[in-house]
Amino acid sequence: MHFHFNHNLGGHTEEPDPELYTGWIQWGAFSPMFRTHCIKNSNNDRRIWTFPWIYQNNLARFTRLRQTLIPYIYIAARHTYDSDLAVVLSLYYRQSVDTKTGLVENWSIWFPPNFQWMNFFTSDLSSSSSSTTKSFTLDEMPVYAQAGSIIPVSPEPRSSRERIGRAHSYWWIIERKWICL
Repeated sequence: MHFHFNHNLGGHTEEPDPELYTGWIQWGAFSPMFRTHCIKNSNNDRRIWTFPWIYQNNLARFTRLRQTLIPYIYIAARHTYDSDLAVVLSLYYRQSVDTKTGLVENWSIWFPPNFQWMNFFTSDLSSSSSSTTKSFTLDEMPVYAQAGSIIPVSPEPRSSRERIGRAHSYWWIIERKWICL
């Protein structure tokens, strides 16, 4: 098992499709490694400002989100070290007795039983052992966290230089509202 599962976000050799690349950056914000490198080719540029304007804001937003999630990713990496469980796990790993977890082939969202699940961005609550079908725009992403989870984050930087020397962090508590301590 590859405990720090990751991808070359957006592919490595081909010119990226802006919509597909946006989805890769969104996924990468939550993954253990965030790598956008590619082979040297003038048609294969991964810099955010080289994409059409309608994609740039979303690419930048999820790149900044990645920066705020670094404390969470560090703690998840330590958990991986201690438990031998990958940071990113498929549903069937945790819910292997439920046949629904291996058959997800469409965009409906199935929630593992015995928990309440909250949309990471909107705080909308979904009951456990339910399924929902929802449309998401390119600016949205279907990320759900178990209600009551505590997610350590750092403040969103305004520049990469601002991160240097910053030692404090905040905690997001997944409840009906976001609470920053």
